[in-house]
Amino acid sequence: KEDLMMIHLVKIPLALTLERLRIERIKQRDGLTLEEIQSRMRFQWSDENKRKYADYVIENIIISETEQQVKTVLSLIRKQFLID
Repeated sequence: KEDLMMIHLVKIPLALTLERLRIERIKQRDGLTLEEIQSRMRFQWSDENKRKYADYVIENIIISETEQQVKTVLSLIRKQFLID
C-alpha cells in the first residue's frame, strides 16, 4: 500500500529542446560527430513517448525562459507537497 502511495508523490519534470539544438549542444559538450549522436538518439525514447510520463514539460530553448519555467514548476511542486 505504501508503494502505491509513493507513486502519487513522485512528480516527473521533463526538459525538452529542439532536436537541432540538442545535437548542437551535444557536439559542443561531448565533441561527438553527428553520426555518433544520431546513433545514440535512435536508442532513446521519442519526445512524444517521454511526454506521456511527464507531469511537467519544460521547453529548454531560450535560457531565460527555461529558468522561468523551472521556477514555476518548482513552485507548483512545493505547493502540491506543502514544502516551504
